[in-house]
Amino acid sequence: MKRMTMLGFAIVIVAVCGLSGCVSTPVESENCLYRQQGEKPAWVESDPGVAGHYTGVGCAGKGEGDQLEQARKKALAALCEAVAVSVKSEVTIRVTDTSGKGVSKSGSRTLEHSVATLSDLDLGDISEAGRWLAPDNCLLWVRLKVDRNLVNQYITLKKADALYHKAVDKNVFATPADRLKWIAEASLILKSVDFTRLPAHYGTRDLFTGRFSAAKDAVTKQSAQGKILFTVTGSADLGPETKKALAERFMRGMNGKAVYRDTDRCVDEAACLEFGRGDNAAFLVSIGADTDLARGSMGMWKATLSLSVTVSDLAKNKRLTERIAESGSILTFDKNRVDWQNIVDKLFEEQKFHRVEEVLQGLAG
Repeated sequence: MKRMTMLGFAIVIVAVCGLSGCVSTPVESENCLYRQQGEKPAWVESDPGVAGHYTGVGCAGKGEGDQLEQARKKALAALCEAVAVSVKSEVTIRVTDTSGKGVSKSGSRTLEHSVATLSDLDLGDISEAGRWLAPDNCLLWVRLKVDRNLVNQYITLKKADALYHKAVDKNVFATPADRLKWIAEASLILKSVDFTRLPAHYGTRDLFTGRFSAAKDAVTKQSAQGKILFTVTGSADLGPETKKALAERFMRGMNGKAVYRDTDRCVDEAACLEFGRGDNAAFLVSIGADTDLARGSMGMWKATLSLSVTVSDLAKNKRLTERIAESGSILTFDKNRVDWQNIVDKLFEEQKFHRVEEVLQGLAG
């Protein structure tokens, strides 16, 4: 029996009309490229399956290029479809033909009408379960099989691994709470994987457990867990650096217990509270900042910054301070170069946010 091992190229599970169909044209048996091998097996007409395995049957005619290669390709497509239907998932199988001809060129392209894949499924145990040549038309039939438990175990492992990669992917927009939830789900799924059923190159339980644990620690460290979370929303005129500086002015003396997040999710108080809980913060300091520019005398501009601050206990879902609003102004000749931070400093010098500072110092201990 020829054997197909992992790696090489990807063949995506498909359902293509006529993909594994065989066109029969009468041909003299002595002109066939392969010799007949015994009586016609039952699986040519209807595959009864092999106990504990997924199977797929394919065939190819004499004029279809590399006849054996084409028959194997169609059998592999049928095998993939059987796996997909059975586990109700779409997977990709990566294989290399090691029959002596190297990588099969027929697998270098994605078959038409491919469905979306849930994960890549690398199988090293796809093998032939039969081969037969029809003497009347030279159709070559090939039957492939793969261990059912191996497939199911690996798909389960890939589901866990996919959740892990989602949790650590910086391009995925998610809160730390979301990422921690995905890691927890991945760890739960991992418990159902029987690694004794998988080849050693798939990894070990300790390998995946360590990877998931490290990811959990990293997300927890980056989150605002148990800390005082500061957000600044409002006028785009301030810019991200000015907003950060504004938050840091309130964060002085927090002894490392505060963290700032630049986010556009705080469109209102309810959204801010939800965002804070998603970041696992203990308290939320929501700062609203609005700017205004008005023409003054002698060609000058009056720049006004209005701030509103609310401190909330996220665990108890209550405000620790009512909304405190203050504003300050400065005059400038250049409306495009307003020193907004100067207004902030003046407001603090005048102790406009004394009540907020008292509450924050209390929370910081």
